[in-house]
Amino acid sequence: MAKRLLRVALLVTLGAAAWAPTASALSILGGSDYLATEVGTFLDFSLFGSPFGLGVVELEGNPTGPGDTDTIVERKDPAELINVGDTDTIDIEMVALSLRSVDPVDIGGDLFDLDITLDSLIPSIGQMTMTLDDVVTPSGTFDSFFDVFVEITFSDAVTNTVVQTISGLPGLRLEGGGSWTSVAPPNAVIVAGPPGDTTANTHDPLAPDTFDFYIDGLVTEEHPNNGARHVARNSIIPEPGTTTLLCLGALGMGIRRRWHQGKRKPLSTA
Repeated sequence: MAKRLLRVALLVTLGAAAWAPTASALSILGGSDYLATEVGTFLDFSLFGSPFGLGVVELEGNPTGPGDTDTIVERKDPAELINVGDTDTIDIEMVALSLRSVDPVDIGGDLFDLDITLDSLIPSIGQMTMTLDDVVTPSGTFDSFFDVFVEITFSDAVTNTVVQTISGLPGLRLEGGGSWTSVAPPNAVIVAGPPGDTTANTHDPLAPDTFDFYIDGLVTEEHPNNGARHVARNSIIPEPGTTTLLCLGALGMGIRRRWHQGKRKPLSTA
């Protein structure tokens, strides 16, 4: 009798275990992160053998849109996460970059605006490791790296005429990370598309336990030897009043730049 009861109890236990609900995986869809560069971004040109004697140059975004976007990172695959603390690693690629020197650079007494874009012949690829911190409103942190290949354009600071473009430069290793959330930040740039569209950052319809990915706060990527840093945030669509203020600020910066140029040695006409 005791053996029979023990056998029944064992069967009940095994049956309960078989029917016990299991946590389902959360799928964080692949897509694109539309970013705007922030203060603190720079490049030390000694990484390239210091052409023209340039050292550290402070950089800012030169937006190409949508919104104030100047950088786009594409996440190639979805990340699958179940429990808090779980991680998944996916492939990523920087597919757009548009930066400009904060101030004109001085080369032999002449002033040039310096623009940095991606080298179209060499993909700037890397990986992102995503960690899940909250399963209720999926969010967490991430670490990432890129090997970024750029080309550099010098333009006359007065006439805006392109003087020289340099490509074929060594890759720049950038490593860093930040935080992510499945909820779009206020005023965020929204690029909509169906699931599977990796150019979109917002997908519809979303299947159960499927979520989008947005940068939360700042993301910082740095060269291992502190030779470069890129600080960015999720790009936004400025409100109408903010747009007016930005235009006035840009006008003021343009006047200030021209004033500083007038204080420097005139450009050579030779």
